[in-house]
Amino acid sequence: MKVYDTYIFDLYGTLIDIHTDESIDELWEELAAEYGKKGVVYTPAAIHEKYLEMVGQEEQDLAKATGFKYPEIRLDKVFARLYNEGKKGDPVGTQAEISMDDPWIQQVALQFRENSRTRLDVYENTVSTLKKLKELGKKVYLLSNAQRCFTEPEMRQVGIWNLFDDIFISSDHEKKKPQPEFMEELLKKHHIDRDRAVMIGNDFTSDIRIALECDMESIFLNTDRHSEAEMKSLLAKQKAQKPSEKEVYIISSGDIKEIV
Repeated sequence: MKVYDTYIFDLYGTLIDIHTDESIDELWEELAAEYGKKGVVYTPAAIHEKYLEMVGQEEQDLAKATGFKYPEIRLDKVFARLYNEGKKGDPVGTQAEISMDDPWIQQVALQFRENSRTRLDVYENTVSTLKKLKELGKKVYLLSNAQRCFTEPEMRQVGIWNLFDDIFISSDHEKKKPQPEFMEELLKKHHIDRDRAVMIGNDFTSDIRIALECDMESIFLNTDRHSEAEMKSLLAKQKAQKPSEKEVYIISSGDIKEIV
């Protein structure tokens, strides 16, 4: 494997093995109950419907405001809207709005994530590989499509939060992979030479595509156990949409230790 100065990682499916399910009824029952404790009454079905509606609205508004094809909203803003708009019919004097940074909103968001999550762990060689890269004097960054209100606690829980030179979470930047400006912002901030850097991820449509968009080399980790034919087809599709001479390496085993 080629040696680089800078390694830029995706998170979920690359470093962390996670599974969430937002379709389970209990998730929305518990969310409705939490709002009910604050006097904001929703049925589970109503809060689920309103949540999805607000997410769609926020994404449309942000895309219009920024011009990004791949905008990334803050979901804690949606949780705050669920409270504020649910209180609008209350008597005068009880309508004080709550901000998305309010500790209660942050706790509700985290509880929502925990209730939807069925698996969370680092892959076997994640920590040792990140530490090895640091020992070798490499720069290590994270470029993740994620929500800070979910992701920072999860990274701290599995013990990798402090293993990066910088962490770029899409909800902080109003854009997500494969929006090229997301990568360009990281490259510019740290004066990274793209010819000596590599993007590592498990998704052709976001991780590999943003590398192609930014004329960078990339490494695909096959953690989802695609067949060789599937990977060839998925890569060909991305290269057809964004031709590039830059190399895309594939680690068929999905084992991150093979990058070192």
